[in-house]
Amino acid sequence: MNYGVEKLKLKYSKHGCITCKIRKKRCSEDKPVCRDCRRLSFPCIYISESVDKQSLKKIKADIQHQLISKKRKHAPDSAQKAAVATRTRRVSSDEQDNQVYLSKPLEDCISQKLDSMGLQLYNYYRSHLANIISIAPMNQNYYLNIFLPMAHENDGILFAILAWSANHLSISSSNELRKDEIFVNLANKYTYMSLSHLKTNEGSSACARLGFLYSLAQILILCGSEICQGDVKFWKILLNVGKNLIENHVGKDVSRILTTTTEEPSLEERIIFPNFNSVVKYWLIVNFIYHDILNFNTTSFPIEQYEKFFQRDQNSLPSSANFIESIDSPIEEIDPLIGINKPILLLLGQVTNLTRFLQTMEQEEMLEHGDKILSLQVEIYKLQPSLMALEHLDDEKKFYYLELFEIMKISTLMFFQLTLLKIDKDSLELQILRNKLDSKLDKVIGTFLEGSLCFPLFIYGVCIQVEDMEKKIDLEAKFDDILKRYKCYNFQNARLLIRKIWQNEADGISEHDLVHMIDELDYNINFA
Repeated sequence: MNYGVEKLKLKYSKHGCITCKIRKKRCSEDKPVCRDCRRLSFPCIYISESVDKQSLKKIKADIQHQLISKKRKHAPDSAQKAAVATRTRRVSSDEQDNQVYLSKPLEDCISQKLDSMGLQLYNYYRSHLANIISIAPMNQNYYLNIFLPMAHENDGILFAILAWSANHLSISSSNELRKDEIFVNLANKYTYMSLSHLKTNEGSSACARLGFLYSLAQILILCGSEICQGDVKFWKILLNVGKNLIENHVGKDVSRILTTTTEEPSLEERIIFPNFNSVVKYWLIVNFIYHDILNFNTTSFPIEQYEKFFQRDQNSLPSSANFIESIDSPIEEIDPLIGINKPILLLLGQVTNLTRFLQTMEQEEMLEHGDKILSLQVEIYKLQPSLMALEHLDDEKKFYYLELFEIMKISTLMFFQLTLLKIDKDSLELQILRNKLDSKLDKVIGTFLEGSLCFPLFIYGVCIQVEDMEKKIDLEAKFDDILKRYKCYNFQNARLLIRKIWQNEADGISEHDLVHMIDELDYNINFA
């Protein structure tokens, strides 16, 4: 019988949210949050079809844990304590590290700015891409914990994240990494929209000293997007904009960034920038330093300033109850990758800077800097991982981080010998190092650290002898294996450059200066 009110008819398909699938309920498919999840305050996640099985398994496990936790909130205190105790015994620390961070869904005011494709790109970043980019434990994944909250407050950051997702989705998993023009156009669209919101000069307002960090975050996200799709020339421009931002608000000494704003943010600043704290500032600058050193050019700031930054006086910083980490958290705890490889990165920056500095000099002039060159070689041989960094790793992950440290150390030593000592790649010493590097690479490829292997793979490829087809085929297989999962075009760029170098050698064009050879090929490359 019809009483004048037409019954609401819902249409369902197989594309509902993961939460409804776990609960075995029909999903309304409203986005970004379906009706049931909104009504019951459940986490609501939509998964792209391109998400791999491992990531999907982690997401489902985390949602199940959250649903169980919500049920336990309504249990009596004694039962709740017993359940928590049982859970603590059953869940290992490794499982806790691998739980996926789920940000809050987009607020209505932001979701109104995005069409359905924009929302899908946002969810792709949140549920998949950010977990590929970061190799830190999930509770330390600042690509989620820092960038996403900022995106809720800043349109430029939001659009930069969407551009990154589109660039990643544009790349196929085929051996040659063909690009989907639909996603390429989407990436270009959101990159332009992000740049239109970029503020490089915020005047003398009370919030300028914190606001520039949002612009810096936006630049770093766009750098990641450009690395992903391979436009390194634009990436260098973005890094230069980042350098100018820092200089405009801090001065010529980047190490001062942690002491120029030691007082507590004002109430006005906390309202406008609720997610700001000193850990956010510290991580953003560390991220900038990492990209800058792996730029294969002279660093934006002297390496001595980066060393001073890492050796900051922790007691000079303010305390705050809202910090993501305690304020005295060292970089070893905030970012394990950079923490354990910090001494190598700083030395790699010194090698690149000195190589670029000596590039225009005659051999007699270069000899005047012989002591510096030899001292760098001694420092590379003496490199050891930070004991503090190792303390923050569990035993299983510690093995892989130590392998990565050795890989980066060997690669830096080979790079040093090729660029500053100008040792022939066919020399016995370099071939021994190459074979050692080969055995180490096989242990890390396929693990959560493989995204850090662009620089080592490049150095390995450069040192393969002209007639050694077996090693060349093996390297091509290594690239194919990583690119099936990682899908970032900077790896493909490194591979294409290696092929050009091999072709030049086959054509009889011999060049012992690696940096000069890359410059002559007019090939832009990065190793971040």
